[in-house]
Amino acid sequence: MIVICGGSALIYLMNWSEGLLVHRAGIKGERAGLRTEKVRSFYGHSAWVNSVAFSPDGRIAASGSSDNSAKLWDIESGRLLKSLTGHTLPVTSVDFSSDGRFVLTGSTDKTVRLWSVSSGDEIRCFTGHRHSVASVAISPDSLRAISGSSDKTVRLWDVNTGSELKRFEGHTEPITDVAYSPVGDIIASSSDDGTVRLWDVRSGCELRRFQNHHQAVYSVAFSSDGRRILSGGFDGTIRISEVETGKELKRWQVRQGLTLVRAVALSPDGRRVLAASFDQKLRLWDVDSGVELSQFDGQTPWLTCVAFSPDGQYALSGGGDKTLRMWKLPY
Repeated sequence: MIVICGGSALIYLMNWSEGLLVHRAGIKGERAGLRTEKVRSFYGHSAWVNSVAFSPDGRIAASGSSDNSAKLWDIESGRLLKSLTGHTLPVTSVDFSSDGRFVLTGSTDKTVRLWSVSSGDEIRCFTGHRHSVASVAISPDSLRAISGSSDKTVRLWDVNTGSELKRFEGHTEPITDVAYSPVGDIIASSSDDGTVRLWDVRSGCELRRFQNHHQAVYSVAFSSDGRRILSGGFDGTIRISEVETGKELKRWQVRQGLTLVRAVALSPDGRRVLAASFDQKLRLWDVDSGVELSQFDGQTPWLTCVAFSPDGQYALSGGGDKTLRMWKLPY
């Protein structure tokens, strides 16, 4: 155990090896934790919300649902802007292009689709996967897209033509999530096979394999500088590793006893980690100290997705009660 004197007149007692907060107290009066406030809820989906994303300017939210639709929402008012309809089965993943003009979606109908944010029209459909598409992401230059599927492949697509450029194979079980590095031609994939893998976009070769999770890995994300990779999974742990060396830098156990981590996100400044787990909790950690800053009720028993706003001050969450929620985070 070690004692840390933190900001906001707080003292933390920590089990450093486990990254667990044992006790937190205020120097001037006891304090339970940093406050997180729900800003608003977004209603309109008729089934589970599987994926959420902020537009690059933070003004629009996108969501994908098991009602077979993706939706665009006005962040300020909570108003529904567009319903993106065309998928024939649940929408599992959404991602904005870097200029905010397009949204990419993936679905269990085996397709990936590109949509215009301004009109809500479908621009292109990408076909080729043999099973459900679990996750999609757009490259930083918006010229390419990737998708991960239950067919155990990651595929690289030309956004302008819809053609498949490359296929990445090696996972032995369905792929659960994919991420595009903000810098360089590197992509990441997580899988039910318990691994996170890094791939070279140009060569198609596997660059590195992380096997520190004990069971299925459900979520993966890069830091904004592309130097670290964040992952969470069925073993109830969240891990940050170094991209270049593969070294594990930090590990958190969600709680004593097993509760799976369904989704993770890293703040734009790389200082905080947010995780959604199936015990109905959203948890926020400080990366440098390992301290849990906030734990709050996600207000749905099945949390499936989280995302930071571009300024890092807000978060979106979604889950089994068909609702998106936006939160004001302690900063």
